[in-house]
This record gives sequence, structure tokens and C-alpha cells, in this order.
Amino acid sequence: MDRKQNLKRKITEEDVLRENSRRLYLIEDIVQHIDLLNSVSSSYDPDIGHAQDALCFLSDLANDEDTVNLLVICDVIPSLVKVLHMVSNGGEFDVDTYDINRDCVFILGLIVVKPEYQQLIVDAGALPCLVDLLMRPKAPDISQIHFSHLLGRVADVITDLAHDNNSIKTLVRLEGGIPPLVDLLESDDTEVHRAATEALRTLAFQNAENKDQVLEQMLYLMRFGEKVVQKRVALALAHLCSADDRKAIFIDNNGLELLLNLLGSTTKKEKREAAEALHTMATKGMSVSIVDLAPASPTPLVYMGEQYVNNPVLSDVTFIVEGKRFHAHRACLLSSDIFRAMFDGGYKEKESKEIEIPNIKWNVFELMMRFIYTGTVAVDLDIALDLLKAADQYLLDGLKRICESVIYEDISVENVSVMYVMSDTYNATSLKYSCILFILKHFDNVSAKPWYSRFIRCIKPDIQNFFSTLLTMPKHAS
Repeated sequence: MDRKQNLKRKITEEDVLRENSRRLYLIEDIVQHIDLLNSVSSSYDPDIGHAQDALCFLSDLANDEDTVNLLVICDVIPSLVKVLHMVSNGGEFDVDTYDINRDCVFILGLIVVKPEYQQLIVDAGALPCLVDLLMRPKAPDISQIHFSHLLGRVADVITDLAHDNNSIKTLVRLEGGIPPLVDLLESDDTEVHRAATEALRTLAFQNAENKDQVLEQMLYLMRFGEKVVQKRVALALAHLCSADDRKAIFIDNNGLELLLNLLGSTTKKEKREAAEALHTMATKGMSVSIVDLAPASPTPLVYMGEQYVNNPVLSDVTFIVEGKRFHAHRACLLSSDIFRAMFDGGYKEKESKEIEIPNIKWNVFELMMRFIYTGTVAVDLDIALDLLKAADQYLLDGLKRICESVIYEDISVENVSVMYVMSDTYNATSLKYSCILFILKHFDNVSAKPWYSRFIRCIKPDIQNFFSTLLTMPKHAS
């Protein structure tokens, strides 16, 4: 047994020695290539080819998470920044300097995903170089695709650098990084647009000065840019701005109209983006619910309690429903504007002791009265529609909302258009707004239906009214 244990220990020790030896050789290679980078960046006549060779070797290593730590230990960050400074002359890219910038940014992008290296990169002076890259013009011999790819990577590095680091966010602004990021929103490349939006969102998050500058510049583009740029900026702002800013952007500066026009676009991609943006705007960071947006009942409510439901004690009116008697109390029924008009107006029911209720089932009427007496009621899906109809007929907004919440759970891609028509028929505002949110959330499936385009055109005024109501609501505590 001792012999086997000794043999196993020996094998383990040999493995450790072998691994340590491999790491030492790797470190020697890393140091050699970093020294090569340093010699190039400090030379009066730099050999671009040597820099490219060194960066190619280091790029391959940077793809491995463990090796990234070795690169940082060997001081690759200052060397990369020196190379960026060397080729950062404010002029156009040429093919060689493009390749060098691309590889440096690529390696920095793999390093910066580790938060502990954020400050190292900033302290090495990377930010001015990254901002400079964003502002550099494209040379004719570089393709637009490659150029856009580099800009997107730079924006991603800035995003990761500033993530959860307010001092770095501020430094990006002080280095002039926000205007060129906003300019990237004019790009036709969707990946560049995504990267710029994410960078701007990160810079503006919990940094008031950054947020003010981002919104100011984006609002300018949305108001005075070309039409296609206005739409892109509106899409970006829907994801970027906070709930507090949305009224100023989307109501006061016409951003909502831009998104609604995109929703009716002939391009599916634009429609999808608009649906996602609108859904984000309606749900992210909002502290009001769909129920809050529906009009409140103007009638004060008086509840007598469960014990008085269909109780002849103190009853002063009886309803005849499907041949059955239901004992009620006029004072409690005044919470319904219809019953109030019935008893206080010039109708025959005012003096009647018995009133026949046509076109309503007994179980529906009983639940409706239970709500009037108690302010609450348990509603099943199989009766919710009939009860919603009765609640609308008798102007019982609270009961309508209970029914709407039950019916909403049954909304599907197949029936959302029917549900929407139903909400319109019975003045069910909460259900209507819920249908709108469902359509926006499940855009891909709903838009595949043959009726989608015509349906969206028909309900566009309601969507506009929904968002106008939502965005102008007084702020509530979350």
C-alpha cells in the first residue's frame, strides 16, 4: 500500500513540475513578445511587421482565461496602450495601423471583462486612445465592414471599462467619449448600433452628468437628424432612458410617434425593434400597474358586508332574476351609478318593491351583488366574460378590473385580437392595455398572423393613448 501511495505521489509531483515548467516557458514567450512590442513602440522608425507578429501571438493567448492573468502579470496592458499611442496620430487608418488597432482593442476587450483589471487599463492611459479611435475617419483602402467591426469593439471595451465604475464613467465623458458614441447611432451597421447603445446606457446609468449629456445629444439627433437616424435614436432611447425622462423624450419630443410609425413599418426587423422598445418602455422601471391606468370610479363605495348578501333582514327591494328572488338594500346599491339612477331618478323602479332583471343569469347576478356588498369576489374564467358584461352594464369598475385580470390570464396569440375587440365592446381599459402589452411582448408570433398589419393600423390610436397615459402618469413610489 505504501509503495502505491509513494508512486502516486511521485506521479503527482512530476505533473506539477511539468505544468510549472510549461508555464515558465509560456511566460518567457509572453515576455519576449511584450518586449518586442515595447521596442516597436519606443522606436523612431517602428517595424509595424514586428508589432503585428507580437500582437498575433498575444491575441491567441488572450482567448484563454487563465492565460489572460499571465498576460496582465507580465505587464501587457501598458505595452498595448503604448502601441495604441504610437499609431494614434489623428489621421486616417491605413491597413497596417488598422490591424494593429484591431488586435490591441481585441486583447484589451478580453482583459477588461475581469472587473479587477478595469482600473489598470484606465491608469495605463487607454481611454484617450479608445476615444481617438472612435473619432478617426475611415481610410479608402479599409472596408466599411472591417471599420464598423473595430468601432463596435471599441464601444464594447468602453462599456466593460465603465461597468459599475462611476469614476471611469465620468472619465469617459471628460475625455470627450460621449459625442462620438452618439454619432455611432447613425451607423447602418446593427452591431455598431447595439454596441453604441449599450455603451451610452452604461455611461448614463447612475451618473447624472453623463446622463444629461447623453440625452441632450441624442435628443438633438432625434429632432434634427435624418429620418432613419431619428428612428434609430428613438429605439435606443426607449432602452436607455429612465422612467423619469420618458415623458420629455417620447411625449414632448415626438419620440412616441417615431416608434409607432416603426411598428407599422413594412420591414419586419423595424417592427420587431419597435415592439421591443415599446414593451421595454412600458414595463422597465415603471411603478404603475395596468390597473392604475384605467379610469377610477367616481362613485364612493359603501359595503354592508357578506352577511347581508341576499338577506331579507332590512331588505327594501327585491330583484327577480330567472324567476328567483334576490333580497337587496337600496343604500348599498348606490355604489352602482345605474342602480343610483334607477332609485333616485324618474324611473318606475324608484317606488317598486320588486324589480325584474332581464338578460342576466342568476349566478352572474349573485356574484355581481356579492361584489357590491363586499368589494371583492372570486371569479372563475368560465364566468368572467358574462360577469364583465354585467359589470360594464351596471358601471362597476372595480368588478370589471377583477374580471379583466382573470380574462387576461387566458390571452393567447390565437385569441388576442378577439380579446381586444371584447375589451373595446365592454369598455375594459385594463384588458385593452394588457392586450397591447401582450402583442408587443409576443411580436414574432402575433405578427405572423394574416390579420396583424390591418389590426395594428386599427389599434394604433389606442396604443398611442396607452403610452400617452402611461408616460404622463404622476410618479409613484416603487
